[in-house]
Amino acid sequence: MRNGPYELVVPPVDYPGTKYRGRYAYEHQVVWWLNTGSLVPNGFDIHHRDENKRNNVFSNLELESHEKHTGRHSSER
Repeated sequence: MRNGPYELVVPPVDYPGTKYRGRYAYEHQVVWWLNTGSLVPNGFDIHHRDENKRNNVFSNLELESHEKHTGRHSSER
């Protein structure tokens, strides 16, 4: 299921992160949690290295501070 440029998925039952409509989570958030064992900390965002927000392979995801991530994308506009 799509939500804007992002994918929503039904996460594993034990996923501790935010669920939308009580059932769905952003795929990149779930992939991050499955590979690191932790949720994205407050003040940080997941950056898609290839800029494709639907490419949620773990090697394409990078944790960045919110300030850095916002600055990166605002400079691209």
